[in-house]
Amino acid sequence: MATNDIPRTTGVSQRTVQRWIKRYQEEGSLHTEPRSGRLRVTTYQQDALLIRTLQNQPLAWVAQLGRDLQFRCHPSSLLRRVHGAKIHCYTLSRKEKLAQQHKEGRLGFALQYLPAEESFWENVIFTDEKYFTLVEARARHRWRPRNTRYHEQHIQEIGTEGDPCAATDPPEE
Repeated sequence: MATNDIPRTTGVSQRTVQRWIKRYQEEGSLHTEPRSGRLRVTTYQQDALLIRTLQNQPLAWVAQLGRDLQFRCHPSSLLRRVHGAKIHCYTLSRKEKLAQQHKEGRLGFALQYLPAEESFWENVIFTDEKYFTLVEARARHRWRPRNTRYHEQHIQEIGTEGDPCAATDPPEE
């Protein structure tokens, strides 16, 4: 292949091709030389093991995983590896777990009030839109890739109490 054809087929500039040819003639290879900067404290195999373990245990603490896997490095190094794999720690999404009776109640309500006029809905308060819990006041976190918030494995289902209902009484005059 002619030197002029290489830029067209590889998508790099003519100047870059000329530098590569000159470097190969001078050094005998195009291998990258070691550069300045921080040396890696984990191997690529350890990184892969960390990521696999975190995917199997998404609620685990990275620092604890590093100790369990006997990595001899600071937890911030492990966090850099996890973030480099585009996995981040997010709060779990919460989704109400509906029993069959709740589903039927909501469908019945919707069918009953389907023909209602738009002004009717201005006076409706859905009482099952808010709930209070006395258990687990602290948010749960999970390691997951971006844009996977609503994937089924990243949602914490919460139970419901009572029957779904809507207050439909007209306002007092």
